[in-house]
Amino acid sequence: MSAVAMLATSALYRLGQAMLGRRDDEAFRLASRLALAGNRKAMTILGTMYLLGRGCQADAVEGAAWLTQATGGCLEGEAAELLAIWQPQLSQDQQAAIHARRCDLLLKIQSRHFAILSVGVP
Repeated sequence: MSAVAMLATSALYRLGQAMLGRRDDEAFRLASRLALAGNRKAMTILGTMYLLGRGCQADAVEGAAWLTQATGGCLEGEAAELLAIWQPQLSQDQQAAIHARRCDLLLKIQSRHFAILSVGVP
């Protein structure tokens, strides 16, 4: 399934559209897959799902880490706006945990890209 199709399907599951019904677990699975592949829109969706506990257990640190990763260092856009709302509510310990988790996510995403690029290379 293409990235666009996966995002669209995830959105339909999250919103409970048409005959699909609302399936947060499936929306979460699709968003996770795309986010790990480096899709910033999926990272924003996944971060929001963690913050709200939709399709997963609510986790403010994990949600904020995904939103921070989605911003790519920019201070504008949907992910940055969501962070501006959520981050002031977090403790300093949670802020430190977000930074550590974002570093883990970055390594995971980069290693996944490297694995994809090195397939077929002797």
